[in-house]
Amino acid sequence: MKINQLVALIFVLLMAVSSVGTLIMNIPKPSNEQVQIPKEKILNYKLSEQQRKYLLSQYFTLVEYSYPSVCFNCTNQMKKLEQLTQDSDNQIFLQEIPSDNVTQIVVTIASLRGQETLYDPTEQEIQDKLCELLLTRPLFCVQI
Repeated sequence: MKINQLVALIFVLLMAVSSVGTLIMNIPKPSNEQVQIPKEKILNYKLSEQQRKYLLSQYFTLVEYSYPSVCFNCTNQMKKLEQLTQDSDNQIFLQEIPSDNVTQIVVTIASLRGQETLYDPTEQEIQDKLCELLLTRPLFCVQI
């Protein structure tokens, strides 16, 4: 009977030590340089790679909307994306980036669930992909 108690005690100690080790490993490490996080959620510039990594690690979803300088459909799509950003319970950072280098609309959505790039998407395709990649489903993703 004493051997069973000794084995049980060893297992309890192992579990306690591994739990403490896991807690220590998950403590955020201070960075030498502070990452500047935008206060607004709708941006007209591209986030830096450091900002992207930090925001993704903080469970945000990043939407990059690149569009040609001459675009007829972009205004409506951007308004729809801005509305989704506002309705997302503070989960989305939207980057609206005009570019002379693109000939079509390119939407890149990134979150901890993955990253997808859409070319000349419809508003519904953007919303569907956004709902798929958001970590927490806002009301606009609930279909009745």
